Amino acid sequence: MKNNYWIVFVFIIGVFACKNNSSNDEKNEEENVGLKKKKVLVESPQWVATAYRNENWKPSQGQYFFSEMWTWTFHNEMLASDDPRHKGEMSIYVDPPSGTILLTRPDTKYQDEMLDWLIIEPSGKYIAGYTGEHGDFEKIEGDMTKVKDFRMRLSHQKNDFEKYFKQKETQKIFGANKYNNPTIEGQAYEMTFEKTNDKTVLYLAELPFSLRPFYLVAEAYTELGLPLKLDYGFLLPDNYLVLSEDYQHQGKSIGYQLSSFSAAEYFLNIEKYK
Repeated sequence: MKNNYWIVFVFIIGVFACKNNSSNDEKNEEENVGLKKKKVLVESPQWVATAYRNENWKPSQGQYFFSEMWTWTFHNEMLASDDPRHKGEMSIYVDPPSGTILLTRPDTKYQDEMLDWLIIEPSGKYIAGYTGEHGDFEKIEGDMTKVKDFRMRLSHQKNDFEKYFKQKETQKIFGANKYNNPTIEGQAYEMTFEKTNDKTVLYLAELPFSLRPFYLVAEAYTELGLPLKLDYGFLLPDNYLVLSEDYQHQGKSIGYQLSSFSAAEYFLNIEKYK
């Protein structure tokens, strides 16, 4: 009888051990799935460098290639109908693998007539190309993180985001199209303005690179005159992209939304800019 009891005891222990191992395996698999989900954005084809891109992407030689154009439609009923910022589209070129952004006057609709282009890197470094009064080509290199009181203001970002942004339950797909171009899902947030307590609704998405320098461009280049409000450099986490904003002020609407991620082949050689 003692031997039989021992056999039963060993059998029960074995069953519990199997269940425990199975539970751990499931837990580990769930954790791995979670990690995979977090990496999907980075591993998706949109963010991976192709051989063609690498052949044409040689910044050290002054050669750039941008494979995507991101476009927002905008409106601002506070401005006169003949103002170029009243209604229209604004586009930027992007190299998804590096997160480098290119602004051009015809597509981005900025107001500085002498600025030919502006290249912005996720690190904050930028290169601006100008055509001078006498037709000479000049470039200026700098760093968006050198704006006034950068470190001090950035130290408040996390607390300010938690204080002024409230996540909503709504999600929305942006960039829907019939051409198999990428789309992106945005998460709704309600933002409260500190001084007026007015509120605006934004849809945000996380990307695998920093957008902070992009949102500091209006401050670093005050004469640029962009049609969109890009003053989120010290409010949002560094890799958050604003897909849309809708703001009502004095009964008038101000807003914009991402309309497309479209394929592009934009080549830029900056060797002639000295």
